[in-house]
Amino acid sequence: MSYWERNRKDMRRFLVFLSMVVPFCYMPIYGQSITENKIVNDSLQADLDWKLLGENSTVFTRSPEEYKRYEVGTVFYQKFFEDSISITRMQRAEDFLRKYPDDRRRKQAIIELIQANPRFYSKSQVDNKEELSNSSGVERSLKYSRILRSLQLDHQAEKKWLDETDGYIKELMEHATTQEEKEEAGFLLILRDFNRAIAVFREIGPVNSSELESDYWSSVSCYYWDSLLNRWLRHIKSFPNIALVEPRTVNLLSVLSSFAPKLVSEYWRIIFETTEGRSEIGMVGLNRYAQDFLEVNAAKAKREVSIDFLSMADGKEINLADMRGKVVLVDFWATWCKPCVQELPKLVDLYEKYHDKGFEVIGICLDDESARDRAIKVLEENGARWPQRFQGVGFSSDAYVSLYGISSLPTVWLIDKNGKVVDWNARGEKLENLILQNLK
Repeated sequence: MSYWERNRKDMRRFLVFLSMVVPFCYMPIYGQSITENKIVNDSLQADLDWKLLGENSTVFTRSPEEYKRYEVGTVFYQKFFEDSISITRMQRAEDFLRKYPDDRRRKQAIIELIQANPRFYSKSQVDNKEELSNSSGVERSLKYSRILRSLQLDHQAEKKWLDETDGYIKELMEHATTQEEKEEAGFLLILRDFNRAIAVFREIGPVNSSELESDYWSSVSCYYWDSLLNRWLRHIKSFPNIALVEPRTVNLLSVLSSFAPKLVSEYWRIIFETTEGRSEIGMVGLNRYAQDFLEVNAAKAKREVSIDFLSMADGKEINLADMRGKVVLVDFWATWCKPCVQELPKLVDLYEKYHDKGFEVIGICLDDESARDRAIKVLEENGARWPQRFQGVGFSSDAYVSLYGISSLPTVWLIDKNGKVVDWNARGEKLENLILQNLK
């Protein structure tokens, strides 16, 4: 007798049992209706889609191999790679907004869509394989800008995105119930256009600083940026009681200082005059900051700077004014700045060599809070024993960055015994000689 024949009765009972149980596996749980169960499933899917969108905002490459290909790629390859990430972020935000119109995260999804800020490089063009590796300094910057200008844009796709984000910002405006929400919506529109203006202005390349062309470039900067300044002035006048207009203004002009530093000084003067005598919280904060900026700018013209903070290591108060009579090097750095970290051992050697003769170093670390332990590790590994200022707010939000118009790292100042800055870029081979000259 076969196995099946011997166990036929038991198998029949098992199949009957399955026919009774399996349907229950597909019924709504805990007495939910089919509609309620669909809502639960949609909510779970929305959470998954939101997580996917978030990952696209924070992850640059998916593997070390992919990053290596990016790192050694041509400018053409790198820009297309960066744009593909922005476009993916844009598409995921669009999908989320379309699939979940009533989701509680809709406003944040709109912000994600705007912040994606794709450049929309046309896919039809061919990589010209032009390299930057054999160039340096201004020549490298000019070549980089020339390559950027040669990249063709898909203007139709760009217009579609601009129209789409216009519509979503209008939606935010219409649904805003507070002045804070209305201000945020207006700011998003200006920020979108500011970021696109930065992308285009970057293609112009390094401004020729010769006297023959200085007036021309000043005119270009004014023509290019004045319309955005006027929009921003209307914005702060519309929301004078919103405290956020101060940090927003600081951040925007801090970014702009990398491209048009002279113009930023003029803009702060205009903002100071615009806000003078106003009593609203936003205007008071802006006026105070503008006044500080103008005073610092005037001091910089006299080659004077003011620095005071509590040391990261022991909380000791450090004040540059107390170091008169010594030669002081101020090192603005961050762990993400490769040259900063690479130059640290040399700086340690100089500190050990000349410290007893009156040479001091102050470190201004511009990492955010998440990199605190990494910064401490870098300092310990290199034996850097001088005081460090660490605010933990990151480069773009640090007060010294905006006040002193610091546009890039490394930035290294050397200050003489009288408290005057003798070099705003005290790096490289010249540094040791500069120290010796000022220690005399």
